[in-house]
Amino acid sequence: MTAEEVTPRPSPESGSDDDQVRGYFPEHYVVSPAGPDGRHNLFDPYTRRRWMLGAAELAAARQFTAGQTYASLARALNQRGARSVSVGRLRAFEAKLLAVCLLRQVDILPPGSRKRVGARLAGLRWLGGFGLVAFHPGRAVDAVYGRTPWLTSWRGTLGLAAFAVAVVVMLGSRAGTLAHQVPSAIAGWGLPGLYLLTAVSAIFHEGGHALACRRYGVAVEEIGLGVRALILFAWTDPDRDGWARLSTRARLATVAAGPFGSVLYGTLGGVLWLSTPAGGVPSRIAVLWILAGTVAVLPTLLPIFQGDTYLILTDMLGWPNLRPRALAELRHTLRRTPRTRRPAGRTRAGYLCFAVVVVVGHLAVTGFVLWLIWFCDLARPGG
Repeated sequence: MTAEEVTPRPSPESGSDDDQVRGYFPEHYVVSPAGPDGRHNLFDPYTRRRWMLGAAELAAARQFTAGQTYASLARALNQRGARSVSVGRLRAFEAKLLAVCLLRQVDILPPGSRKRVGARLAGLRWLGGFGLVAFHPGRAVDAVYGRTPWLTSWRGTLGLAAFAVAVVVMLGSRAGTLAHQVPSAIAGWGLPGLYLLTAVSAIFHEGGHALACRRYGVAVEEIGLGVRALILFAWTDPDRDGWARLSTRARLATVAAGPFGSVLYGTLGGVLWLSTPAGGVPSRIAVLWILAGTVAVLPTLLPIFQGDTYLILTDMLGWPNLRPRALAELRHTLRRTPRTRRPAGRTRAGYLCFAVVVVVGHLAVTGFVLWLIWFCDLARPGG
């Protein structure tokens, strides 16, 4: 397991050998070849999470499928290997993988209730979002860092911050005029344009994270762009081992580099707005550019999304996999799924509270986006 997902080893569960297993190994995981240490990296492209397992552990985890019993699983594993595997060890291993969300929980529902509950919880799957594009940025990051090393120096950062503050002050002096132009800017083709400029802003935001990682010697494995709750989002996946070795100060600086990049992107739009006459196409693009670099960065600061604030909560405060565990606990509670193990009282209450905040927050954000689309339609000439 990776360092961020180390949990106390659970004790073996009690129960019959003919009980069905509680977890299954999803087929969509991407499994890398074994590294020099003999371990495999596992990647979930839907949740963006990673794990690390040895060859024997991976082979055992892959045998967990829905519908089989612990006894049948033990027989299958004993036929494949030389070591004897007991049902008690299987239960402990399963509990360990369920605790780090590597195995998915098998739904155990009363007969006839799957369709009803499935319809009620179908919306929870939408909370996960989906990816649009992803790539390995290693060469690009090295090229940018090699040509502009001053971007990650303290002097360079202070200089860029001073530039951003100066532009913000000038925009503040004309805030009323800027606010008055926002409705007309997002009307008609403005909303698709805002989405496009927001996608471009991801280069600055995730580029800030990636350059900071490069500055501290951490490789970046992937940068991607996706959609969640009708909101564009992006991600940067650093090497987990390298990230775990960083100091708290370096991690905070790396996390802060993303929003800082977005603010710089917005200030470039501010420069364009300040230097062009009002009412023209460049001025309208500049307004959308400012929104893309400032307002559009707000979701990553909300803990309901798996953005920068969420990373600080889970990584800095020692709450790994908070979001999936919280949503899983909410599903179990609504479905009233029988379980032999459940989180302690306070932990379960914390999971449920966070899950409710996530669901309500996503509904609020989606409602706002739908309202914005309706507002833009009304603001269109002749609407």
